Amino acid sequence: MKNSIYHMYSIPRNRIGENLTQFEREHILNLSGDADLSPSIFPKRFHQFSFVEMNSTYIELVDGYFYNIGRSVGIGGFLLFVLALMSVSLSVFMFYILPISKIKYFDFLFFLILILILILILIFYMVFKNIKAFQYYEFNGYYYLPIRFNRKTNKLYLYSSDGEQVERKPNQLVFAISANKGFLDAKDYALSAFELDKDGIIIRHYAIGQSSYHLENISQLWEFIRVYWIKGPDPLMPKHIKDHTTIYDRKSYLVYCNDVKNKEAKAIDSWRRIRLSHDRNIFFEILGFPFDVLHFLGRRACLKYRTIPQWSAEIETRNICEENDSCQINSKKNYHYKYFSIEENK
Repeated sequence: MKNSIYHMYSIPRNRIGENLTQFEREHILNLSGDADLSPSIFPKRFHQFSFVEMNSTYIELVDGYFYNIGRSVGIGGFLLFVLALMSVSLSVFMFYILPISKIKYFDFLFFLILILILILILIFYMVFKNIKAFQYYEFNGYYYLPIRFNRKTNKLYLYSSDGEQVERKPNQLVFAISANKGFLDAKDYALSAFELDKDGIIIRHYAIGQSSYHLENISQLWEFIRVYWIKGPDPLMPKHIKDHTTIYDRKSYLVYCNDVKNKEAKAIDSWRRIRLSHDRNIFFEILGFPFDVLHFLGRRACLKYRTIPQWSAEIETRNICEENDSCQINSKKNYHYKYFSIEENK
């Protein structure tokens, strides 16, 4: 079975055949227990923009790679363009300008050319890493790998990158927070589900929901899932929102679901989905803008080549949503995110 966990920038991180890391062993999570629903100024749970739908039977989440589709293509394509531009400029300088000019500062020019060559080698290496990644993952595979938590069957249904669909009880899996290397080697945290053999070796690894550079976001995502599992969907319904301007209400209730029914979503929807990862933080939106533009262009190109996953008929019969379920939420009921508030879409 191919691995279904990916690095933040689409470099595959194969965990099959490994042991849990020390960090993961220190951050083992429990699905059972009590759920704290007491009011608080600060959110105790967060949907992390990771859900597809919720109803009284199950919740479905995207996998950890869903958000990153197209990032390697966008950034790799840009680096390839810079590499080509620098190569042409260096060639023109060396073979056309130098021969007809008087070389007064040969040592300086030699040092400058050496630096440019080293930069070209670095860019080539970065392009190679990105091309190697999207060659296998960007233009192949599924639009997303769904994970379902079913309260009625008390089971999880998980989709792997090779199309394998498995059904597991919670006690057959180990849930933990993983820490990977993200952009500029910053720690990128992710919610993971592991299936281990009798010796504790990983035989299956699933990334649940969107990763984050903030550990508390992943802890709050897990608490969001736990509330559903223990208390049901009602405590997570937007009908409980009291103040549309507070962080607590924006995070604590399911006000956003990913639209995965149409893999070629409108361009504006793709752009909004990428920008929502900053959670309306103006500083990070400004800092991430150039990367988001490249990500957007790469994502629009890659989605055309991916396949929407289809659950088997057997699994679908075990995940039937009740007719006229009052707790059913999907992307059609998304709220509109502003910088300091959310509002219902008209």
